[in-house]
Amino acid sequence: MPPSLARRPRVENSQKKVDQLIRKYRSAEGPSPVMLELINNPDSYSILINALRRQISLIKCRSHDFEDCQITVYDKALLVLSDHGDRVTDPSVLEIYLTEFLGVVPIAPQTDGKEAIANHVELQNVLERLRATQEKKEVARPAKEDECDQIATPPYKSNDEYEPYLPEIHRVEKEGSKDATGLDKRGRPDVRVARLLEVYHQAKDDYIRIKAKDGVESLPAVKFLRDSAENTLRYLHANGLSDHPWVRDLEENFAIARDKTAQLLGGRKRHFDDDHKRNHGEDYKSRRRGPKPKRARRVVDSYRPSRVK
Repeated sequence: MPPSLARRPRVENSQKKVDQLIRKYRSAEGPSPVMLELINNPDSYSILINALRRQISLIKCRSHDFEDCQITVYDKALLVLSDHGDRVTDPSVLEIYLTEFLGVVPIAPQTDGKEAIANHVELQNVLERLRATQEKKEVARPAKEDECDQIATPPYKSNDEYEPYLPEIHRVEKEGSKDATGLDKRGRPDVRVARLLEVYHQAKDDYIRIKAKDGVESLPAVKFLRDSAENTLRYLHANGLSDHPWVRDLEENFAIARDKTAQLLGGRKRHFDDDHKRNHGEDYKSRRRGPKPKRARRVVDSYRPSRVK
């Protein structure tokens, strides 16, 4: 028998198993007690949803043909139930992920299921801490000369989980060479400002859309919004554009995204966030509104003798 004919029954059997799994989890009467408790814990629920998104993104990067032996029947069932990642909060998706991927089976004690989820959530926190450490190294790394004139759109889309990276924006023109409308010294629109704002608006739209669709905060989307707003603000203030009409909106959304990122990471902030807030947050406002008036000092009459106690 040719090898191709021998493989065909195995492929058909695998597809039948996928169909059985899909029917099983779609026909479930209701969420399990473990999943109900998970839904009532927003922090753990958000972390689990992000982990589920990464799992689906990994499956989508592999061949879906069973003959290539790159995915399992559980991978394919998860992909179908989640509509290729567009419905990750569906109860059937969460149930198959908990049961077939994390091993939270219904016949096991409920305490075992809670412990398995807690360990998985802790693992995700460890991975996020490692990612944050790597991010600090990337920020601290000096940019090359040929990177100073480039502003690249981050490799991020709402349907994948790649960590967005926005390059450090350095001062490329002397202060005062542009006015508050974002024009260069020749009166032409500043292309860098336009591209930075385009990336910022994309990040803002992605954050709002994902939150409205899934009902939870997506850590990559929040960090994308934080980084794009921060880099745009840094460029505007470094190039004499502190009065740009989008500065206020950028500052507000940067603060929101910065605090939300710290919350999703368990209260941990980047080591330079507090310094950034002290050194730039109030300074941004003073640049727009002008220096505060100095308090008048009391005039002392040198000819009047001081009171002797």
